Amino acid sequence: MVETKLIRVAVEIDMAIRKVMTTYFTTYFPEPNFIWLVKDKIQASQFSFIGKGKVDHKLEALRLMQNAFKNDLSDPNQTTFGICGAVTTPIPERMKTQESKKNKFNIAEKPTLQGLRSRKAQLHSFPRVWANQLYPFLTISASTTTNITTPLMDLYGVFHPTSLIFAWKGQLIVNYKSEYFHKIMGFYQDYVKCMRAIYNDTTKRNMLIQNFCNVHGKNTDDKKQLETFLKFQIDEMFKAKASLKKIYDATPTSDPSELGKIVYTAINSGRAIYLKFKKYS
Repeated sequence: MVETKLIRVAVEIDMAIRKVMTTYFTTYFPEPNFIWLVKDKIQASQFSFIGKGKVDHKLEALRLMQNAFKNDLSDPNQTTFGICGAVTTPIPERMKTQESKKNKFNIAEKPTLQGLRSRKAQLHSFPRVWANQLYPFLTISASTTTNITTPLMDLYGVFHPTSLIFAWKGQLIVNYKSEYFHKIMGFYQDYVKCMRAIYNDTTKRNMLIQNFCNVHGKNTDDKKQLETFLKFQIDEMFKAKASLKKIYDATPTSDPSELGKIVYTAINSGRAIYLKFKKYS
């Protein structure tokens, strides 16, 4: 059973993000709540673990899936992720902390936010996990995996509520205040609309920034802070896009339309986190 509220919320967030990711890209195997439809009259003996995975030769499950698609044993478009009916297990040791053992939960507090985006927890709310799981299904390649996963993480961070909360005012995480959580949550939806509009039409950038700051800025200093924050995130978004586009352009067999899917996966993954934060705040 799930033993703390922190873990329960972390699992909810993780599953919501996985559901978003499989809306745009193939579900990876093995995956909790993963459903994979094989073609009629296919025998188990036809599946093979032989070969080399795209990311790591030790990923037997990835090789199994790649071989299945390559040999027409299954259709990558006929996979899905079921968000309900999760199997519950004891809390992993790696997720037990002094804070979680106290069984206290305040989503706006720093330890809670850190736990919900923990590298140790292996959640998709942790940008590297998100990027590493997305990468195998992209039609691009680079000299190193990090050349691809780094801009993926950066793009995710632009829409990731926790990343934005910790980036507010450019503060060091040790100086975090719960008011930053409420600040970001207060304008998050308009922020995403603004970022999407600028992504789609850069000629409207200045107008959209000004409108956003006028709506959400309480005074001159607050508007100035919002403008600085927004411009930084916009620059991060386009830097990440440019890095990925460069890799797509350099990969002859790539599908450039994937770039748009990546952006919307990042946007809706961030929104999934926001909705869970809103539910528990």
